[in-house]
Amino acid sequence: MGTALKTSAIITNLNDNRIFNLINSLKKLNFFEIIIADGGSSTEHIAKLNNIKDQRVRVYVLPGSIAVTRNKVTPLIEGDIVVFIDTDELPSDANWLTNLVKPIMSGKADFTFGPTKPMRDASNRIARYYDRYDEWLYTNILPHDISKGAMGNSAWRAEIIKKLGFDTALTIGGEDYDLTIRALTAGYRGAFVSDAILLHDQNNIRTLRRFLKKEFFYYLLGASLAYKKNRVSIGKIRGSVRGSTWRGDPLEIVIIMMKPFAFILSQVISLEYFRKRASKRYG
Repeated sequence: MGTALKTSAIITNLNDNRIFNLINSLKKLNFFEIIIADGGSSTEHIAKLNNIKDQRVRVYVLPGSIAVTRNKVTPLIEGDIVVFIDTDELPSDANWLTNLVKPIMSGKADFTFGPTKPMRDASNRIARYYDRYDEWLYTNILPHDISKGAMGNSAWRAEIIKKLGFDTALTIGGEDYDLTIRALTAGYRGAFVSDAILLHDQNNIRTLRRFLKKEFFYYLLGASLAYKKNRVSIGKIRGSVRGSTWRGDPLEIVIIMMKPFAFILSQVISLEYFRKRASKRYG
C-alpha cells in the first residue's frame, strides 16, 4: 500500500465542548478530512461547530446511538483510512497519527489500536481507577489480545468499516468489541501500536452511580452481548480469569460482583429485538 493514502478522522459527539480543543489539535495533523458525526446536539452547539474555519472539518447531524450514528456517517467517508478518536482525548504529540497508521500504510496490518495515558492528574477516585486500569490494560492485555481495544484511538482501512459496519443491536455498548472480533474472523489483521499515544481525560465521571452504570452496561453487559453474538463467550471468560489481577482498588470488588449478573443477562437478551428497535427509532 502506498504512502498517498488519505486519512479521515471521525469524532462522535453529543454536546461535548471538549471537542473544540480536540479539533484544534487535529487541524495541525495531516488529515484529509475531519468528520464530526453528531448524535443530536443542541442548536447552539451545532452552530459553534459549523463556525469552525477549516474546509477539512465536516459536520453531520445524525441522531442515534453511537453505532447508528457511525453507520450513518460511513458512506460519507472519503478517506482510505479511518481514524476514530473521542471527544475526551487529545494527541500526545505530533507523531501520534503517523505512528497509528504506519502499519496500515506499510501493509502489515488492516487496523490498529493505540494506548492512552492520563491527560491530567485524576481529580477523584473513579478517574484514578480508570487511569490505573488503562495502564494495566495497555501493558498486559492489548499487546496480546487486540480484540479488547476500544474504538477511540484506532485506525482502520475504510473498506472494513464500510463492509462490516457497526451492529445497531448493541445500543448499550460493546459495538467496538463486536466489530473487532468480526474483522479478525474475516481475516483482517490487527496490530497494537504502543507509541501511538492519546491523552485521555476521565475526570468527568465523578459519581459512583454513573461509574456503575457505565461499567455494567458498556464494559460488562455490552461486551458480554458482543461475545455471545460471536460465540466466543467461554474463551473470553477463561481469558478474563487468567488475566485478572488485583490492582489495589476496592472498586474492583464491585465490578467482580457485577460480572456474573451481566453474563446471565446477556444470555437472555434478544439482540434482534434491540436491532429492530434501533431501526424503528432511527431508521
